[in-house]
Amino acid sequence: MIKPILVHYTIRSKQAFIFRTNMLAEIRGGSKLIANAWNELFDAAEKAGLKVKRLDDNDFSFPDTPEKAFENEDYDMIDLFRGGGNDTVLFRNEECMKKANAAFTRRVFEYAPGMIPLCVGVETTENYRKDWDNLMDAVEREKNRMQPGRSTAMMPFSMMDRKTFQPIEDWTGETERSAEQRKKKEEAMKENVAESERGFSKLIESKEKSLLAVIHADGNNMGKKIITLLGNRQGYSECVELMRKFTKVTDAVFTGPKAKANIEAHDMPFSYIIDDGDDLTIVCEAKNAEIIASSYLRYVSEQEGVFDGAKEPIPYSSCAGICIFHNKFPFSEAYSLAEDACKNAKSKVHVEGEPPEEAWIDFHFIHSGVSGKLETIRKKHDTEDDMARPLFVCENKNKKRYEVFSVDNMYELHKHIGKGENKISRSNLKTVAAEWEHNHGAGEAEMERVYGRNPGLWDSLSDIFGKNAENVMKALYDMAEVYDIDWFEEA
Repeated sequence: MIKPILVHYTIRSKQAFIFRTNMLAEIRGGSKLIANAWNELFDAAEKAGLKVKRLDDNDFSFPDTPEKAFENEDYDMIDLFRGGGNDTVLFRNEECMKKANAAFTRRVFEYAPGMIPLCVGVETTENYRKDWDNLMDAVEREKNRMQPGRSTAMMPFSMMDRKTFQPIEDWTGETERSAEQRKKKEEAMKENVAESERGFSKLIESKEKSLLAVIHADGNNMGKKIITLLGNRQGYSECVELMRKFTKVTDAVFTGPKAKANIEAHDMPFSYIIDDGDDLTIVCEAKNAEIIASSYLRYVSEQEGVFDGAKEPIPYSSCAGICIFHNKFPFSEAYSLAEDACKNAKSKVHVEGEPPEEAWIDFHFIHSGVSGKLETIRKKHDTEDDMARPLFVCENKNKKRYEVFSVDNMYELHKHIGKGENKISRSNLKTVAAEWEHNHGAGEAEMERVYGRNPGLWDSLSDIFGKNAENVMKALYDMAEVYDIDWFEEA
């Protein structure tokens, strides 16, 4: 008997595709091309003669088995659910899958030059959980086997774009543009861009130097949430219905209209780069990054998903990484470091046992052209033990936990810098931080000098950071890093 095929679609090296340029419009366009890729998949399959069933936001139901989904031969291809830049599709048989992939492959060459899709499928049984595990194992094997690659086919007389290794198709003497760059720009121009984003584009295009920041936020423990939600369910009907609901709720919580309204309410210039599923990346002015990120994380932590059949609501939380950089620095490098910072922040919630639903922020300030992984940079400069980062932001409304190093405590610390009776001047702050980075003993000695001139300072700071001198020094070090861009200063 011919079995239906459960298929996973994704795009290889998404970040490389999006950030192979330093033009904001092209970055946005690349992100949108990925987000809309699965609509192109179904359009191509339909034009190739397949009968397709697209997702319906108002219909979460699904038959008991894959065979029943195709028993009347009404469809050849059914969209199960989408999320995080991926799509899960059910095909009537392998022949239908191959026909759809042939059409989609041809479409990608025109729709998004340089994009590399990945498709992996497995035969189905009546056990959804078993089929899904088999599919994920197959996907992992294929990812390890498949070279990320990039399009290099070109004639020997063609001009080559040195960033993408693609042929130049548009050359006016002033502008050299590959097909990939053209399609990204065209996709970006289709959008109605908000006034805040238009203002940010002017900032990016300015010849004057300015400090920008990439904020990358990612939902916490999403895989474990799915496992909890599905419980002991095994059948396609229950599992697919819950997965469809879960992906819809997840989109609404992390990147839906209310989540975006929370960001836009600050009325600060910014631009969305990625807003898909639980993944949010934006670029803004450096001075506004902490306010935007913390506000967004607090909003997410107030949300929960209510699902029929679940024992209790599913709590949500997210962590964020911020990279501060000059506007002429490559976006791709800044994004990579923001992503690394986010992973470091998430280490606080990736623990054994029941993972906490907490929000954390880590950040990195690019002062020079040093690039690479964030962990490598910090080891190279020997600053890992100097800092308080990552900083605790908040917990899910159903969770309560106190942390010494928090965003709120950094705001308290800022009150003692240049203000109040027991103040620390900017010059003292910078000197203490520099000495602490050079040698902890030297930093502590410099801080003793500051305490000597401000008798009540130790009591004030130790009350904030748990009466621990090392904690105070780490917090001061982080404060010195971002003091000049006015982070943690109350309005």
